[in-house]
Amino acid sequence: MRPPHAFLCDFDGTVSPSDIGAAFVRRFSQGGAAESPAFLARWMRGEMGHRELTRAQCALLSVTREEALAFARPFALDPHFAPFVRDARGRGDVVVVVSEGFDFYVRDLLERQGLGDLPWSANTALFEAGRVTPEFPDAADGCGRCGNCKGAHVRAWRERGYRTVLIGDGLSDRCGAREAGQVIARRDLLTWCTQEGITAIPFEDFADVLRWYQAPTGAREGRRRQRPPAGEREPGMAELAEEERAGAGCTGERAAEPLPFPGADRRPEPGTGRSSAPGADRRPEPGTGRSSAPGAGRRPERGTGRSSAPATLQPDGQS
Repeated sequence: MRPPHAFLCDFDGTVSPSDIGAAFVRRFSQGGAAESPAFLARWMRGEMGHRELTRAQCALLSVTREEALAFARPFALDPHFAPFVRDARGRGDVVVVVSEGFDFYVRDLLERQGLGDLPWSANTALFEAGRVTPEFPDAADGCGRCGNCKGAHVRAWRERGYRTVLIGDGLSDRCGAREAGQVIARRDLLTWCTQEGITAIPFEDFADVLRWYQAPTGAREGRRRQRPPAGEREPGMAELAEEERAGAGCTGERAAEPLPFPGADRRPEPGTGRSSAPGADRRPEPGTGRSSAPGAGRRPERGTGRSSAPATLQPDGQS
């Protein structure tokens, strides 16, 4: 019988095509100082963790909760994310949002898209007298550097018997990518996986993810080194799909040999972390000035958020 899968999805730059957390701290810090290259340099070099970065960014912010929500609400989710969630749930799999961004916009955007019951996890932003104080409610089981360590979430779902798939776009997804049984990546995460020797399936949006998920043979380039418990390798989605075709539940209703989704055979362009797949000519997203094309001026996901360890997840966002 096919084991259930847990899809752990990054939020900023993945579930939402925009990096809302980065846009937020840029907008409400004087002169955008919280997102300046000089300010981010230590984090980019790995000299400080995301938790320390989030604290430092929040210290520069001047904003009320009402202003923060008003700023975040014009942003949107990937229009193909909800169909992916419905399909995955219909097959008995789990979709979880794990974010290093802030709870206030993760919760609000999911609820406004009719996904308020989706388990999610992010860092907490406390607003008082125009200042922002971050809290990290699920940091205890993580690496000690992340605010909301995605590697800890992957391990928690794996220990419950799920096959794990990490979907992300930025450097804050690295801990999750190291632990996951399968990685689906774009932008900076895809570049990093290539450098680290972790095989990752490239994608443009959740339409690509849904096509990959529905293909009987999985994604042909999706095998990667595994890090399951007890030293045993966790089978990839392609292998599981082959088991289904051999008699573990495949009905034969879908085409036997679907083509890989657009971009599945693309590699990052040298020195950019960007895929050459369709979509590279996308226009800036409303209200951000940033393109949604892979790597087009995007910095890795930064921001603020909370945790999706199965024991503490709450659909209403107080994880």
